[in-house]
Amino acid sequence: MNLAQPTSTSLNAPAGSTRGPTRRRLIAGAGLGAALGVVRQAQAQSLVPNLRLLVGFPAGAGLDPVARQIADLLRGSYASTVIVDNKAGAGGRIALEALKTSPPDGSSIILTPGSALFLYPHIYKKLSYDPVQDFSPITTVYNLKMGLVVGPACPAKTLAEYIAFVKKDPKNSSFASPSQGGIPHFIGSLFAKASGLDLTHVPYRGSAPAWLDLLSGQI
Repeated sequence: MNLAQPTSTSLNAPAGSTRGPTRRRLIAGAGLGAALGVVRQAQAQSLVPNLRLLVGFPAGAGLDPVARQIADLLRGSYASTVIVDNKAGAGGRIALEALKTSPPDGSSIILTPGSALFLYPHIYKKLSYDPVQDFSPITTVYNLKMGLVVGPACPAKTLAEYIAFVKKDPKNSSFASPSQGGIPHFIGSLFAKASGLDLTHVPYRGSAPAWLDLLSGQI
């Protein structure tokens, strides 16, 4: 994965700016499966002493490896010290809540799926953050592809064989995703509707435990 070297103005306000505290800002993405980032910052500053890069998923999987690459790029160019802070749970909402309550001094940003900003407001009746009023996007970091993967418990080699496998026995209908209400869950539901399947969604706290259960034949 090739991440461009951030410029001196990628997070900071323009030189000479007298702008006061702004909304927290993100490094995030707007498309399906995109990841973007958000920051909360105040006036322009040469170098942030300590930067916290929030990630709403567990360490070692999902967005975490990308966040650690970004942390390496920002270390020394935007902040003296950069710490990746994993606040897993609720499909990334816990991390966004933490960003919302962070001080507006540029010391906290987040790497988040775009779905947490453009999809969640249409799914959850109550959100503790307003993606428009509370955050400002910085940039799209990367886009990813979605795929259907089966484990050793499923004999299917093609999509048609998988559909037949599920229709043959309802106990084969479970499918995993990294969180409730995220893009993988949404796409899985669309696929179920299009193929005439009654799939049972099993949400996980990140992708790593879902992969383990897939490989062990639980999903």
